[in-house]
Amino acid sequence: MKQRPIGPLVDALRSNGSHIDYLNSQGCLPLSIAPQGLKGGRIQLAASVSSQYVSSILLCAPYASEAVTLELTGGQVISQPYIDMTIAMMRTFGISVARQIDSTTGKPLDVYRIPKGIYTNPAEYNIESDASSATYP
Repeated sequence: MKQRPIGPLVDALRSNGSHIDYLNSQGCLPLSIAPQGLKGGRIQLAASVSSQYVSSILLCAPYASEAVTLELTGGQVISQPYIDMTIAMMRTFGISVARQIDSTTGKPLDVYRIPKGIYTNPAEYNIESDASSATYP
């Protein structure tokens, strides 16, 4: 984990007002993060490295001080199906993420609007199996 590049996520959070310092290598874990919460507003994130970084911002965005508009930058988005799965799960827990559509082409853009809100537990929730995680054991 210490070699995994986390710079794009740190850059996005820093530009949104978070105070984050690298403790060892620049761009890698471990980090020191000041506990002040997410400001919200417009956040730009390079999504060509990991969809997990996109999911992390999507999941915490409802608790930001203001609604979040997440714009994915840097070319081809990695693992769009995982982003879609995160958004579907959020909807099940009461948070509706809206993906912007290009008005001229009708195609979805890599821009998401996440409202402020609070997750609510559904009466029942089925968890899909995760084949990629099952390969480790």
